[in-house]
Amino acid sequence: MEQKKLHLRESARNFLLQFLDDEKEDFTSVLNTLTYAEQNKNYTVLQVETENQKIETLAGWIVKINDLDTIVLKVIKANTFLVIRMKNIRKISIRK
Repeated sequence: MEQKKLHLRESARNFLLQFLDDEKEDFTSVLNTLTYAEQNKNYTVLQVETENQKIETLAGWIVKINDLDTIVLKVIKANTFLVIRMKNIRKISIRK
């Protein structure tokens, strides 16, 4: 039981540490992670740069990847679907 708690803490720590680095992820890395998340229905957290240069954090599930240009994300908080341009994704983290 204690080992399971330790694994959960380590997993949560790694999940959050990916967002502390300010460097934008490259397109190939984002695409590979999005494809994996879509296929496995993983919980996904995205940092997205908005049109007015602000950073927004969104969480949900990848519903579809469209033409390597946009994705459809089912957002948990608003229980809605959003279309997001891949070029605006700064960071991605998934919960396996």
